[in-house]
Amino acid sequence: MNTIVCPHCAKDVDLEVKPITKGHTMTTTPPIKPDIKLVNTEQAKGMRNGIDIEGVIVDKGDTRTVTKKAGGEIDICDAWLKDDKGELKLNIWGSDIALIHNGTKVRFTNGYTNTFNGEVSLVKGKYGQMEILS
Repeated sequence: MNTIVCPHCAKDVDLEVKPITKGHTMTTTPPIKPDIKLVNTEQAKGMRNGIDIEGVIVDKGDTRTVTKKAGGEIDICDAWLKDDKGELKLNIWGSDIALIHNGTKVRFTNGYTNTFNGEVSLVKGKYGQMEILS
């Protein structure tokens, strides 16, 4: 058992190293944030990062291809996340697009927001997670 400091919550996390084939090992991934405190869509609009939220996908838009700042292209799709307090625009990138549909219940962990033309959008980002709940 090895102990590391989780980069997301700064807590010590034990990792178990498991052999998978002779001469090779892999480690199990520590939980991203074991003490998730969910916010609603209205609260998320006032936050910048560290956003943990659940809701249902509504009004998924068409996929379009954009050019990345670092070069290359990637697909992006806009959708809306709805909960009991309201709706929040989402920017869904790359392979995550195929995972969501209208009516899909999702949880975002450690997401962040962008504001463009006065409209707040939630993004999973590099360090966030999107989990399909149903």
